[in-house]
Amino acid sequence: MNPDFEKLLSKVGAKVTNLVLYRIDKVAPENVDAVDQADWVTFASAQTVRNFMEAVGRRPIRAKVACIGPITAAAARKAGLKVAVIPKKFTFDALIQAMVNTL
Repeated sequence: MNPDFEKLLSKVGAKVTNLVLYRIDKVAPENVDAVDQADWVTFASAQTVRNFMEAVGRRPIRAKVACIGPITAAAARKAGLKVAVIPKKFTFDALIQAMVNTL
């Protein structure tokens, strides 16, 4: 996770669990079971959506889904996820603000 993104989330009171699902070296995801307690799942690329779905399988995801942009959101919807947030500006700051605005 981008350290700045984690800091911004923490500043608004979020408890952040870093679930690594996408790395260039194709490392297997860790902490996949943490998604069962998550309030939000965020995606910054279509590839992270695909990796996430491969890692969690077909189990239901109760967390709200936030996507950084429309291409990522399209991948999430294609995977069967309901997208709650897509910011108007496709940046991490705007993504966090859009999530906060839903509270």
